[in-house]
Amino acid sequence: MPGAPGVWTVPVRAGDDLFGHLVLAAAAPLPDADVRNVERAAQTAALLQLMERQVSAAEQQVRGELIDDLLAEREPDWDAFERRARRSGALDFRHPHTVLVLAATGLTRQHLLGRAATRAARHGGLATEHAGRVVVLLPRVDPTAAHAVARDLGRTTGAVVTAGIAGPGRGAPELRAHHREAERCLRLLLALGREGEAATLADLGVLGLVLRGTSPQQVRALLAEGVTPLQRYDEQHNTLLLETLNAYFAAGQNPRAAARALQVHPNTIYQRLDRIDQVLGHRRWREPEGALPVQLGLQLRQVLAHIPMEQLIPPASSRYPGDHHR
Repeated sequence: MPGAPGVWTVPVRAGDDLFGHLVLAAAAPLPDADVRNVERAAQTAALLQLMERQVSAAEQQVRGELIDDLLAEREPDWDAFERRARRSGALDFRHPHTVLVLAATGLTRQHLLGRAATRAARHGGLATEHAGRVVVLLPRVDPTAAHAVARDLGRTTGAVVTAGIAGPGRGAPELRAHHREAERCLRLLLALGREGEAATLADLGVLGLVLRGTSPQQVRALLAEGVTPLQRYDEQHNTLLLETLNAYFAAGQNPRAAARALQVHPNTIYQRLDRIDQVLGHRRWREPEGALPVQLGLQLRQVLAHIPMEQLIPPASSRYPGDHHR
């Protein structure tokens, strides 16, 4: 300093951390005493920046520990947990929160967390990392606005960001249940090959509705209607009936389009469809009423290849928090 006539600059630095520069423009040369005052002001600014960083880090740690306890496998003591939350001021469960669970390709998880935390702060929410996922809690934000947050993260980072969304809900137990639903929704999107989308279970259509209110026994019964017999036949006879059925439905039940997709002669498709009739013992699966359960079964089979049944359909107690906590 000076850096230019009448302009003095002093770095605001603490150790290796450079926070910026203090710039002073003066019409006349500064006395040495004023120069020292500027230097001391820069040191004070650096100290304040360090203190603010430490306070922020401490707050983030408290919030992170609170959320870890909320989302942990073992359910916390709810009364004690909510007292801690009130004392910390980190979360106000009196307001409804929507939960997002995020994954990204083309971006590190730490970078995604940083961007998500900045975006969440605009809504008075917070973001943290839990079980290898980025979790965002947004107060007073409905699922429609949460979709916009997820899209914005993908646009601003240039990465493929996938988001499972659940909520809104009040109270710690309900928020915990929504986190599990959002995590399940994210895993469904990834299992279905729908990277880059944001969705609630309701957005997944019939599949989401089925999974919300079903049991493992009902899922196995649905698979038994169409998928399980064909899978068994393929394994025993080294055929491709399930692959053909997937292509047939993906082609809008057009055999010739399915043949082009599979690069086989159309007659091969017709023969395989006739064989499916024989294995299932009926042709109802070709009609709209009968096609729906078979299509659902095919989607469930795809999902179950990535998500075990006990994780796909958790116990009812973890989906629906007790009424006394609502």
